[in-house]
Amino acid sequence: MKKNLLLLVIVITIILSCSTTSDNNTDSNNDSTLNPPEWIRGVWLASTWIDAGYEFSTDDFCFIELCDKSCMGDEAGSFNISYEEEITDSYYSFAIIRSNSDNTSATRTEYEFEKVSDTEIKRINQSAVYTKQQDDWVNCSLFDVNTIYPLNNEDAWFVISVGNAPAQAIVKLEIHFEDGTIETDESDPNSYIQKAIRIDKEATKAVLTVKDLDNLSGIDYTIIGRLYNSDYSSQYFVIYEEDIRGVVKTILFE
Repeated sequence: MKKNLLLLVIVITIILSCSTTSDNNTDSNNDSTLNPPEWIRGVWLASTWIDAGYEFSTDDFCFIELCDKSCMGDEAGSFNISYEEEITDSYYSFAIIRSNSDNTSATRTEYEFEKVSDTEIKRINQSAVYTKQQDDWVNCSLFDVNTIYPLNNEDAWFVISVGNAPAQAIVKLEIHFEDGTIETDESDPNSYIQKAIRIDKEATKAVLTVKDLDNLSGIDYTIIGRLYNSDYSSQYFVIYEEDIRGVVKTILFE
C-alpha cells in the first residue's frame, strides 16, 4: 500500500513538472494595463502607398493611418477598459474589453500578432507585413496653403493616388517656372491613378487640379498627394481630400 501511494505521488509530481515546463515561454495577463513585450514595442508600418500600421509602447497600443494616430490610452475615462494578453518570444495576442460605467454591458476586441523577424511582424490571418521604423512616428504634416516649401536646390517628388479612380475624372499637375514656362502631367481618365511626378528644383509652384467630367454626382473619391525630397527620405506634406470634385491646390516653392 505504501509503495502504491509513493508511486502515485511520483506520477503526480512528474505530471505537474511537465505542465510547468510547457508553459515556461508563455506569459498570460488579465489586467487593466496593457503590457506589450519588448520585441514588439515601436512603430510598424505596412509597405503601402499610405502610412498605415501600429505603434506599441510599454503600456499602450495605437493605430496609425495617414496623418492620424489614435491610441487606447485616449479612451481612458470613456470606458472601463481591461486587457487579456498572451505573450511568447514570437507571438503576442491581446483582447480589449470595454465596459460601461456600471459594467452592465461590454465589448471584446481581439488582436493577434506574430514575429516574422526582428524588423517585421504580421497580424494573424492577414497578408500584410509591417516593418519596424527606425524613428518614432509623429503626426505627418497636412498641406498648408500658406506655406512656401523649400526645395533646397534639389528635385522633389509629388506622389499622387486616387483609389478606384473614376473613369470620368482627370487629375492634372501643372509645374510652373520663373520664366513663365509650364510643364503639365495629366492622368489618363480611364486608368487607376497612382504615380510619382518629378518636381524640378527650379519650379516656383505647382497647381493640382481634379476635373470632374460630369459623371460623379453623389460619389466621393479620395485623393492623396505627398511631396517628398529627392531620395524620399523626408516628407514635406500630405494632401488628403475625401471628395475629389473641385479640388484645386496651389503649392508654392522656393
